[in-house]
Amino acid sequence: RVYLGQVVKSQILPLIAVNLLVGFMTPGIDNSAHIGGLIGGIFISMLVGVPDKNNKIDRINGIILSLIYIGFLIYLAFFK
Repeated sequence: RVYLGQVVKSQILPLIAVNLLVGFMTPGIDNSAHIGGLIGGIFISMLVGVPDKNNKIDRINGIILSLIYIGFLIYLAFFK
């Protein structure tokens, strides 16, 4: 987890910031899709978990949040 924390700080967060900045500066890019993908990725990573570090409560929370997220996407696709 220590290695993963360093990677998040040094590589992943700057990449997210650059992608959002480019999205706001370039017309025709839908930032809500990027933010939705980010949130979906976080939920799915909670569902899958880190190998050898799975906590049952975190996994259940990931499953619940993923189902809520998928339900929300289905609502947006068919009822909006």
